[in-house]
Amino acid sequence: MAPAAPLLPYSVVHLVDGDERRLRWVAGAGCPDTLHEAAAEHADADGFLPADDDDALPTLLRLADEAGHALQVEPAAWLQLAHSRDARHRLHQLETSYPEGPTSPALQALLRAPLAPFQAEGALFATCAGRALIADERGLGKTVQALAAAVLLHRHAGVRRVLLRCAPARRLSWQREWARFVRETDLELRIGDELADGWTPDLVLIDEPQRLERWEAIDAPFALVLCGADLSAQPALLDALVRFLDCHRQGPLARLVQHGAAALDDGLQTLLLRRRRREVAAQLPDSVQSERVLTMEAPQRAAHDRALADARARLAGWRRSGRLSDAEQWQLGVALQAARVACHRAEPGQADSPLAEATLTALQDLLGELRTTPGLRIALVCPTAADRTQLERRLGVAGRLALVLDGTALPAVDLVVRIGTPWRPQATPGQCVHLVADASLDAGLFDTLALRADVPCGPVEGGREGFLQGARLQRYLLAAEAALNAAG
Repeated sequence: MAPAAPLLPYSVVHLVDGDERRLRWVAGAGCPDTLHEAAAEHADADGFLPADDDDALPTLLRLADEAGHALQVEPAAWLQLAHSRDARHRLHQLETSYPEGPTSPALQALLRAPLAPFQAEGALFATCAGRALIADERGLGKTVQALAAAVLLHRHAGVRRVLLRCAPARRLSWQREWARFVRETDLELRIGDELADGWTPDLVLIDEPQRLERWEAIDAPFALVLCGADLSAQPALLDALVRFLDCHRQGPLARLVQHGAAALDDGLQTLLLRRRRREVAAQLPDSVQSERVLTMEAPQRAAHDRALADARARLAGWRRSGRLSDAEQWQLGVALQAARVACHRAEPGQADSPLAEATLTALQDLLGELRTTPGLRIALVCPTAADRTQLERRLGVAGRLALVLDGTALPAVDLVVRIGTPWRPQATPGQCVHLVADASLDAGLFDTLALRADVPCGPVEGGREGFLQGARLQRYLLAAEAALNAAG
C-alpha cells in the first residue's frame, strides 16, 4: 500500500471543478479539534460544503483564527460561493418586494400591459435564477416574460444593458414590443451580433437558439433563453443550452450528464421553466393576438406615407372645425384603405395586385417557424381568391396548413395567420398572428385592436349603413385617430 500523502501545514478550502463545482474542506497538520468538529458539522463525509450553507466558511475561518491555525481559501472558492449567495440575495429581494409571489399587485406595474400570473412567475423565475431557460409552449407570451424579467433585473440586480440575439425576421417585432411595454428609459436594448465601442451587455436574451449561430459565445453575467423547440427530441441542443446557462456549474449540468433527457422532469428545475397551454388555460383569454413585423419596400413605403399624410390632414381638419362632411368621410376612408393596401401589395396603389415580395418572404419565415411545433394546425387567411392561388404556388400546402378565404368559416386549427390587421377585430378563438408592416397604419391598427370591438365600419371599410353620422361617426373618427397616433 502506498504511503498516505503528508498533510499540508495548513488547512484549506478549495474548489473542485467538473460538471459541478463544489467547495471542499481539507484539514491540515495540527488542525485543532474545534475546527475538525465544526467542519464535520457542516461538511459531508467527503469534506464537501453545501452550496447553500452561508455560515460554513465564516465559521471555519473564525475558529481557525481563534486557534491560531492557518486556513487558506482559494480565490476560485470565494467566487463560486459568491454566485450562490447572489442568487439567494435576489430571491430574498424578490420575496420582500413581491410577498404574494406572481399575484403581487406590484408586478402588474412592471410593464405597460398586465401580466398573467404564469407570466409573472416566469419573470420572477428568470430573475432569481440569473441564467434561465423559459421553454413554454408557443403562444404563452415568452417575449413579454423576457421583457418583464429584464425590468426586474434592472430594478433588483443593476442590469442596464441588454443584448438580444434573434432571427432577422424577429428583430422588428422585438423592437416594437420593447417600445410598447418597457417604461425604463435607462434600460438599453441592442439587437445583433456586433458589440462596438466597448459596449458589453449585463443581460443577454436569446430567442429560439436553434435558429441562430454562435449564441453560445456570448458572455454576460445574466442570460435568458427563450426556446419553443422539443428539447427532449434534441439532446445536442439541450446539452448546449445547459452548458451555456450553467456556466458556474452549480448542478444542472451534472444532473443532465447523469440522467440525460430524463433530467427535464426535475433535474433542471433551477434553470428551466416550461409550461403547456393546457396547464395555464384558465389564465389565458379566449383569443390571443400577436404580430410578426416586416419592412415595406421603398415604393410601398412612399405610397403608404402619402396616404397616411392625407388621412392625418383630414382628421386634423375635423379636429379644427368639429365637423366632417360626407365627402371628407369618404376621402378619409379612401386614404386609410390606400395606406393599408400599400403595406402588402406589390403595386401599392392597386388593391387587386399580387402580394408584395416582403409579405411573401415574411410568411415563409413565419410558417417555417410554426411548422417546427409538433402537431400545430395552422390556417392562413387569404384576403382574396387570387391571393390564395398565389400563396398555394409560393408556399405549398402541407397537411397542417390550410389556406382559407377571408370571411369563410375556419377549420379546426390551433393557430390562425392573417395578412395585415382588419378594421374590426375578428373573433378567432385561440392564437392569431397578424403579419403587419413596421411603422405603418397596419401596425397602428394592431396596437389599437381592443379599441375597435364595437366601432362601426365606414362605407369604404365595408359598412352596410352608408355614411356614418352623430355618435357613430365620432366613434369611427376617434378609432381612426388612435390607430394613426399608434402608427407613429
